Amino acid sequence: MIFNKDFNVKEMLTNSDIADNAGKLINRYLMDYPEVKNYDDKWKLFFKELSTTKESELFPKNGDLAVVYKAMGPGQEPEFATFTGKDDVTVRVIKYRGAVRFDNDVIKYNQLAKLEWFLNQMREKGAQKIAEIHYACLTAAAVNGNATGGTTALALGNSIDAEVVTMVNLGFEPQKILCNIADESLVKAAIEQRLRIANMERDLTIKPLSAKTYALEVVSTRMVAAGKIFIAEPEHYAIALKDSIEGELGLDNEMDKLHDAQNLYGKFYKGCAVLSDNTIRYITIA
Repeated sequence: MIFNKDFNVKEMLTNSDIADNAGKLINRYLMDYPEVKNYDDKWKLFFKELSTTKESELFPKNGDLAVVYKAMGPGQEPEFATFTGKDDVTVRVIKYRGAVRFDNDVIKYNQLAKLEWFLNQMREKGAQKIAEIHYACLTAAAVNGNATGGTTALALGNSIDAEVVTMVNLGFEPQKILCNIADESLVKAAIEQRLRIANMERDLTIKPLSAKTYALEVVSTRMVAAGKIFIAEPEHYAIALKDSIEGELGLDNEMDKLHDAQNLYGKFYKGCAVLSDNTIRYITIA
């Protein structure tokens, strides 16, 4: 019920009015989802994102398609590729849900700032959980490298270079380093300063790093533990599944008459896996 300045009834709001207003207001703010603040989506640099309408998909473990392209003459047939891997990995799409309840007064009295805060919190927490899932997948799949780490740029640079050479010899293409923000400056120094010193001072006591090591892109986040760095070949063997029907994080609401409140729900479907044993290797900084 809304009163005018003379305390006479100006407008009567029914439960259906509140429910309708709630839907309109929430949908208005849902349009801002792509602009979620503090959304760490750097994990996307490592995964190949694929859409599915199924609860799970099968991929070959440690396998690849031996595709051969060759010149074709009239009447010739292409060479058909087969899987070189033997074991299939089931990547499941898992449903994740979150919920919050707030009083109908937020809608009834048009408390837009508070409503926006509720929605932003739901979106940000959902986006954070999505990032955590994918970073956890990357770090869990990492193989302990043979190289020993170091706390100086010189020692760590040697360790990184040794792992890059190992990965290349195994048939992988290391392109990125994942690390905690606290280790970012040391990791960059281990790569960049070595190159500058070698070029400017012509210090022959410093062994040049391989070209692939100098080309590594450093990706930092707060969502992996400090003290370890992860060298990876991105996308090729790292698969991230999303539901093609539900899409990304979705929010919905319903009237809770028992509590005179609005129930706000968040939901997303995600699945991920790393399909090779050596596509990610880690070094401990010590």
